Amino acid sequence: KLTTATWNVRSLVEDSGDHRICRRNTAGDSGVDRKIDFLAKEFEKHGVEVAGVQESKWFGSDVWTAGEWTFLHSGRPLPQDGEPARRNEGVGIMLNGPMTACWKRSGQQWKAVTSRIVTARLLIGAKGDKLPGG
Repeated sequence: KLTTATWNVRSLVEDSGDHRICRRNTAGDSGVDRKIDFLAKEFEKHGVEVAGVQESKWFGSDVWTAGEWTFLHSGRPLPQDGEPARRNEGVGIMLNGPMTACWKRSGQQWKAVTSRIVTARLLIGAKGDKLPGG
């Protein structure tokens, strides 16, 4: 048994920090939980192992972590100098610790197709896996 979920988060944009995910680019970490950390805690609380996330409104495509969770993100390209910063769309797949291990074992295969589509390959059921529900 594998528990999956989706969440239209409406925005994961932060007030300050990394320019790809924040309104203002500031150096250093404020020490507070990011919205992605809150998301991971909520998925953990509900026993979710793999989750689709919509409307992150982040720029770029990258792999982010939140505790033991991995977030494979696909968003709009970063705007070039002088271009308006349109924060629309952005999708991702969140994987808990065991599913992150399955993803890594598959060769960390994932593809940011568009700001609305992201794919990932997980090798589930290999010898020694702690399978969901088992």
